[in-house]
Amino acid sequence: MHRAEFERFHLLYNQRLTSYVFRCLRHLPYDRRRVAAEDVVGETVELLWRDRHKHRVPERVMYRIARCPAARKFPPEKEPLALEEPPEETTDPMEDVEDLLTLEEEFAKLPEKTRRYLYEHKGLGKTAQEVASGAGVSKGAVTVSVSRGLRVLRGAFESLRMVLDLIRHILPVLVFMSESTRIWQWWS
Repeated sequence: MHRAEFERFHLLYNQRLTSYVFRCLRHLPYDRRRVAAEDVVGETVELLWRDRHKHRVPERVMYRIARCPAARKFPPEKEPLALEEPPEETTDPMEDVEDLLTLEEEFAKLPEKTRRYLYEHKGLGKTAQEVASGAGVSKGAVTVSVSRGLRVLRGAFESLRMVLDLIRHILPVLVFMSESTRIWQWWS
């Protein structure tokens, strides 16, 4: 009976406490952080269970209790860690250029007012009220125009991105098939 009560207690607090401790230990690498969080949570739940009669509502103290073993066992490094080898570049740098060109083309297709509102609001960082007072329109007109413009840009951007991805994946296959056909023709 005593073990079943502890298991219920553990299940009740384990998930929230684990996510909290995981965030507290964000200075650790991911795989080490997961193991460290399990260790700290186990110790914290045991402390909470041992002193459960002292605390009417364990949630009020469990986070404070968890911070102590986390800081004691896994303190942040005083010295910065040695720089590791930078990860190998996995994305094509041309994708950024393509994205920028696509954005410019689609932006040019928008109505003049929408372009101006988008530029001032998102590009210059003005509030919708500032843009509206400068243009002599209501704030609602600016926000509606900006949201419509963004929706159009996102839609066009996603469809273009899909087409470019298809081309990137299908083109090598087509080239390979055409070369293999030439090889077979030459061989026979």
